[in-house]
Amino acid sequence: MAGFRLVPQGVDGFLLRAELAGAAERTLDLQYFIIQNDDTGKMLMDGVLRAAERGVRVRLLLDDSDDVARDRQIMALGAHKNIEIRVFNPFLTRGILDFMRYAEFAVASSRLNYRMHNKLFVADNAVAILGGRNIGDEYFQASKDTEFGDFDVLTIGPLVSQVSKSFDIYWNSDLAIPIDALTILKPSATALDEYRAALAENLAKMDGSPYVQRLAAGDPLTPIADRQQCPGLGQGRGALRQPGKSKVQSGEQPGRLLRQRLGEAIKEVKSELLVVSPYLVPGDGGMKMLANLRNRKVNVRILTNSLASTDMPIVHSGYQKYREPMLKDGIVLYEVRPVPRQAEHSGQRRQLEQSERRPVRAARQGFRARSALGLYRLDELRPPVAAAQYRARRVDRQPRARASGDCALQCDRPAGQCLCAHAGAS
Repeated sequence: MAGFRLVPQGVDGFLLRAELAGAAERTLDLQYFIIQNDDTGKMLMDGVLRAAERGVRVRLLLDDSDDVARDRQIMALGAHKNIEIRVFNPFLTRGILDFMRYAEFAVASSRLNYRMHNKLFVADNAVAILGGRNIGDEYFQASKDTEFGDFDVLTIGPLVSQVSKSFDIYWNSDLAIPIDALTILKPSATALDEYRAALAENLAKMDGSPYVQRLAAGDPLTPIADRQQCPGLGQGRGALRQPGKSKVQSGEQPGRLLRQRLGEAIKEVKSELLVVSPYLVPGDGGMKMLANLRNRKVNVRILTNSLASTDMPIVHSGYQKYREPMLKDGIVLYEVRPVPRQAEHSGQRRQLEQSERRPVRAARQGFRARSALGLYRLDELRPPVAAAQYRARRVDRQPRARASGDCALQCDRPAGQCLCAHAGAS
C-alpha cells in the first residue's frame, strides 16, 4: 500500500521540500523545469547544499529554460563534490554566446521545443513530492506580484520506487548532459563560496518570516512522520514516460502517449467528469470527445484560467472560440480570475482529470495541442479513492470561492446556450 497526501497550499509545498532536504540521510534527487533564484528558491537550495555537506548525494536535473542569469548562479552548486548537475536538452550557445539563444532556437526549434516539465523531489528513495509546482516564490505563495495555484502529491511506499525509476530514466538519457560538459569554465570553488554567502544572506533576511517559523516547528512534515496526520493509503500507480516521446509520436518506437491513455479512460466515464487545467484548447478531437460524453448524459465540469488570470494569453485566445460551443453542449465551465488585494497575477496551473470521484489522474499535461507535441513529463499518478474524493470536494468549492465562478450568460436564451461573459464573482 502507498501513502498519499495532496498538498493544495503553496506554503506547505515549500515547507515539505525544505523539511525533506533537512531530513535526507543518503540521497536527494531533484528534477525541475524551473528553479528560481529568489527567496524561497534560495532557501531550498541552501537546504540542498546543507544536505550535501552532511554527505548526502545530490542529483539535480534541470531543464535548460531561458533565464540564463538564474541558472548560472544555481549551477555553482556543481562545484560541490556531493552535488551533480545535469541539464536536459540544452542549448549549445552558452557563456559568452548566451545572447545567441533566440537565434539558436529559431534554427533548431524542432529539437529545442522538446522541454522537460517533470517536477520531482525524492529523499532517500523513501519519500517523494511530485506534481505541479516548480520552485519559486510565485509557486509557494511568497510573491507579492504573482501567485500560481497548483498542487503537489506527497507519497511514501511502493510508488516512490516508480518515481525514482522515472528520475533515473531521465538522468541517464542522452538528452541529460552533465554541466561540466557544457561550459568551458567549470563550476568553481570560488563561485560556490560566493553562492553559499548569497544563500546565507538570504536566510538571514528571511529570519522571522512565517516560512522560517514553521520550519523551526517541523510543520507540516513532523505530524506526518509521527502519524498524527497519516496520509491516505491505497493502491497507486505512476505511468512513466521515457524521454523518447518524439520517436513514439513518429512511430519509430512503440509506446502510448498520455493523450491516448486519457482518451481511453474518459471513454469509460459513466456519470461525471471533473477537469482542472490551466490551458484549455480542446481542438476538434477534444470537442468530439466532450460531445460524446454529454450525449451519454455524463456531467462535465471544467475549471480553467480566465484571460485575467492566465500567464499565457496566446493560449487563452485559442480557448475562446471553444467556450460557447462547450456551453451549448451543456458543459459547465468555471474560470479563475485574480483575487482582489492579493497577488496582482494569481492564476491556476494545476492539471487534473477525475471521473466519478474515483482515483485522480494528476496528469502533467495541459489540454492543448503543444502538450501533445513537445513536453516531457511524468505522465500520471493515480492515488486512492479517498484522495480522489478529497480533490473532488475542493473542485466543488471552487465555484463558491472568490477567485472563480460559473461562466455567466448575458442573454435570454435558455441556460447553457449563451456566451460566457465574465469569470465569476469577485
